[in-house]
Amino acid sequence: MGTQYEVTAKILTSAEVDKRDKFPLMLLNAEYVLVAVPIQYHLRPQDQRVVGLPAEALLMQKNIGNAFSRLPESFLLDDNVKVYIFRKIRPITKEELSELEKECERVYPDRPDVCIPAQAKVNNIWYDTAQA
Repeated sequence: MGTQYEVTAKILTSAEVDKRDKFPLMLLNAEYVLVAVPIQYHLRPQDQRVVGLPAEALLMQKNIGNAFSRLPESFLLDDNVKVYIFRKIRPITKEELSELEKECERVYPDRPDVCIPAQAKVNNIWYDTAQA
């Protein structure tokens, strides 16, 4: 059995607030992702698109969500919140990353710093999303 430190080193945190945290790039390299339904916000959803956009992508199997498969297991939390587990089944493509970036840019046309940087490292590959 591993120590607490070995386990926590494998758990990535995510961004929560758009204008403070920016897009959660660590999500792009995650092997597993947990998504709650309904999507859980502690601020106005329009201020937490860094939470909502990736969650919607996974739940709706669009853009980066196409690289993940929902596992049959789920967990029920208080207030009928259901948590699903998604496992990455293949690398995220440059096109999928670019689609997600465009969705973010539609929400924040004047704040490109909130969205995915022009170059993002996914699965140890640098993508130039500006050329997708």
